[in-house]
Amino acid sequence: MQKLIIKRLVNSPVNSNCFIIHQKGNQDCLIIDPGSKNISELTDYLELQQLIPSHIIITHYHFDHIWGVDRLVELYNSKVISSKVSAIKVTNRKHNLSAFYEDFGFTIAAAEILIENINFELSWNNRQIKFYDTRGHSDGCISILIEQKLFSGDSLIKDVEIPTKLPGGSKNDLASTYNLFHKLLDENPMLKVYPGHGEIFELDRKDLELNKYGGK
Repeated sequence: MQKLIIKRLVNSPVNSNCFIIHQKGNQDCLIIDPGSKNISELTDYLELQQLIPSHIIITHYHFDHIWGVDRLVELYNSKVISSKVSAIKVTNRKHNLSAFYEDFGFTIAAAEILIENINFELSWNNRQIKFYDTRGHSDGCISILIEQKLFSGDSLIKDVEIPTKLPGGSKNDLASTYNLFHKLLDENPMLKVYPGHGEIFELDRKDLELNKYGGK
């Protein structure tokens, strides 16, 4: 099986992370959280690598993680994956918070594939992708596990106390999410985290203690 190639791009104008996942010799790729208003850097990379995104995964419904989704679907006919909650809230400019960033805000179409309807798993290029409900920062947050790589969205960020006071956030839910992360680390001692903001890092117990009792 070919080694995964993971390209990190920093979204703009809000600095969040977008990840492109692919492998040598296969044009199929996954995109996680394409949150740029202008997706030219992303499409330039896809063109350079001769990639076509079969699926786009949304970790949660906040605008800085979804801004480029509809344009990518238009260009590549990609299937969008999210939680049920995110599928609803991306269609409302107040719920996705874009109305508070720009006066008018924007919406995107609801995801075509809901993780709850596929039993939280997806087979992709002979790999099993596992999805986890990791609410806390919002009620629609999910994380994605591919081998020993955890794409955590805004549920786990290096040296950041995760905010829970935005609409849909919950300290209690975040505490449950961190119990899950402890379990995943037990099962995957070499777990590497690809967060929604900031740098990629190897997960350590101390990273989980920061949010032991929930965030701000």
